[in-house]
Amino acid sequence: MIIMKFGGTSLNDSQAVARVIRIVRDALNKNPVLVVSALGKTTKQLLETAMAAASGDRAAAVRHLDAVRQFHDALAGQVVQGWQQTGGKVRIDGYFEDMSKLIDGLSILGECSPRSQDKMLSYGELISSSMMHEAFRQNHIPSVWLDSRKCILTDETYTDASPLGDETDEAIRKTVQPVLLKNQVPLLQGYIGSSKKGATTTLGFEGSDFSAALVGAALDVSEIQIWKDVPGVMTADPELLPAALTVKHVTFEEAGRLTFFGAKVLHPKSIEPARKRNIPVRVCNSRKPDAPSSIITGVSPAGKNTVKSIAYKKPLALFRVQSKMVLAANAFYTTTLEAFTREGILPYVFATSENTVIVAAAADAKLDRIQEKCSAFAHMDVRKDRAAVTLVGENIRADKLFPLNVLELLKDESFDLASVGVSGTSLTVVLGADAVQRVLVKLHDAFFMEYDKNIFC
Repeated sequence: MIIMKFGGTSLNDSQAVARVIRIVRDALNKNPVLVVSALGKTTKQLLETAMAAASGDRAAAVRHLDAVRQFHDALAGQVVQGWQQTGGKVRIDGYFEDMSKLIDGLSILGECSPRSQDKMLSYGELISSSMMHEAFRQNHIPSVWLDSRKCILTDETYTDASPLGDETDEAIRKTVQPVLLKNQVPLLQGYIGSSKKGATTTLGFEGSDFSAALVGAALDVSEIQIWKDVPGVMTADPELLPAALTVKHVTFEEAGRLTFFGAKVLHPKSIEPARKRNIPVRVCNSRKPDAPSSIITGVSPAGKNTVKSIAYKKPLALFRVQSKMVLAANAFYTTTLEAFTREGILPYVFATSENTVIVAAAADAKLDRIQEKCSAFAHMDVRKDRAAVTLVGENIRADKLFPLNVLELLKDESFDLASVGVSGTSLTVVLGADAVQRVLVKLHDAFFMEYDKNIFC
């Protein structure tokens, strides 16, 4: 049994849908369970719909929603014969009626709560899966449409809900296994779930990878496949470095570091469910199904290269917090971190000295509130427009000269700090956001001028 998750860009036009149908049909002997995302930019469009309604611009909200409807109707008409007479069309029409009512409600209230946002955004996956169900059935794939809100049970942290482990596992098995026993193909939505009270929740933007990992872990599948429109895990972002290589073997540790520090190939939370069950995660290219893919496992071949991949995250803000009181170091560190934690700010890089703490965090952090929190005990300097560039690889921990080599490569660059990760598998440099591409090219040229063909291609 395998999980096959298809992202929105893998389903964005009739040719893409046809490719996905062929991919699934070729995998029927592996008993696939399918997870699909919303199509293309649907989630963004639905968010714009909700925000327009909440701001009082109902006409704009209706225009956004009509654009979503027209896109899906046009695509469904191309990939499903007799679309207007199908059950999927009836279901989708019902969803659009629900969204129209939600627009009215948001317009009256004049606000869009996190719970309302989750409700609106969930329809993207519900619509795409309804269309794909009909497309699969017409192409002799015995699809059974299932509602992920009955499988992924979560807390009530709307827009970024956390699954309830044992309850979610039990619900997934109870819902999906009977379909598999009938030799049918379960089709679920990514990204969405529900609270124990039945309210729709979402797992955070791009959360469909996480959904696939949760379903795969609950069913203890042999492999979780994440199908995207990119050639697997890359040595760098191919949009900035067209010469980036595909990494054929990655460890869970490396993948976790890469996703945390900005690599877009997987959702950051998707690694842990697979790692716990030691289930391989394969990242495949839906545009070129026969091309080499990336496999993520507990252990992978070491290879000759020190670095597996280089990630970046921007924009960031750099906070330099300096104690203005005589505090024990541990009390100062604790007080500072508590101030960031209370504001929900996640440090990407954290460095300390006796009376100074340096934190690199998301640039949208609540700067004024943090400064207010820390003003009682510290002076704070904030530098905006920063970025973190992170080199990742299991071989880094064995190379004692690696930090010195990186600093030598960047000797002509102005950077704020360099930090070796606690695990020893990463090194992060914080610098100006405008230097990212230049630094990526410099580091990539140095560490991948020659590469192990057993690991990269």
